[in-house]
Amino acid sequence: MMNDKDPAEKNTPAEKEPLTGFQRAVPVLLFALAVFVALCFFTQNTGTLGPMISGVLLGLFSGAAFAVPVLIILHAIFYASDFRRGRRLTRLIFSVVFLLMLSCFIYAVTYFGKVVTFNAGEFYRLGKEVVGGGFFGGILGFAITKVFGSVGMIVLAVLVFSLYLTYFFAGESNSVKAFALKVLAALAT
Repeated sequence: MMNDKDPAEKNTPAEKEPLTGFQRAVPVLLFALAVFVALCFFTQNTGTLGPMISGVLLGLFSGAAFAVPVLIILHAIFYASDFRRGRRLTRLIFSVVFLLMLSCFIYAVTYFGKVVTFNAGEFYRLGKEVVGGGFFGGILGFAITKVFGSVGMIVLAVLVFSLYLTYFFAGESNSVKAFALKVLAALAT
């Protein structure tokens, strides 16, 4: 017996099923988390947890840590479409790679043309002071600049940023447009 449906018309079960209550709440929770993380960087009124979060993120990623709330908000915006397409893990991996490369980029720019001695503890300490690339950016940036030099590191980072943006917004023009219209409508009222 033949199936009369065109294979292109078939939907996966995830595309047909509506999101559960928890799945609809995830973007709101992610947005709240992003706001809290952002506040941890800029105010001391975030309890005991706030300075710990900002200290650890800055130590690990230095100035790139300020991109974490933005990345979380982007994940909140695209959560439903990612869930339906099965792209949540892929988008998360791309975001982590982007954050690491941003840290490496900051490392390469900070120490451009300078001789740096490898010291992971010092990378972390300086990262908390928003100098260099932090622990991860320092370690990866040190290794990559030893192989490709500072210019090669910067070119590699720009390439990864371009790939990230291409992937992150691929096929999402309707989602981005709908979100922008919602934001504009909210601002107009």
